[in-house]
Amino acid sequence: MRRISFILFLSSFFSFSQVVQADTNYDLHLGASALFGYATESVLHYKTNISTNKRIVYSTAIASLPGLLKEIKDSHDRDNKFDNGDLIADITGALLGSIIANAVNNKLQINLSKDKDFTKVSARYAF
Repeated sequence: MRRISFILFLSSFFSFSQVVQADTNYDLHLGASALFGYATESVLHYKTNISTNKRIVYSTAIASLPGLLKEIKDSHDRDNKFDNGDLIADITGALLGSIIANAVNNKLQINLSKDKDFTKVSARYAF
């Protein structure tokens, strides 16, 4: 059931990206927010004990903030306005980045160990 939900989400995402593909500004908002979502979920994943659902919600909200702040700034600029389409792209990108990061981080284990002479970094990915 979880896999079916994820496939449905991805198919709806690709449908959305085809709709907004005409304007590269949406692509920029989507891509930047996806990176923020990925980074935020990764930090929360390794630094907190928050449940998966809450972690995805929190990381989506945090990663959407830069886009929201940019739209608020745009609304105060002359000859510019708050664009709901940009904000939707920001939220969608942040959610997508959070979900992808969660899927990767659930299978990825990163270990850091420090000796007096060196630091060792190791990664393990469960296929």
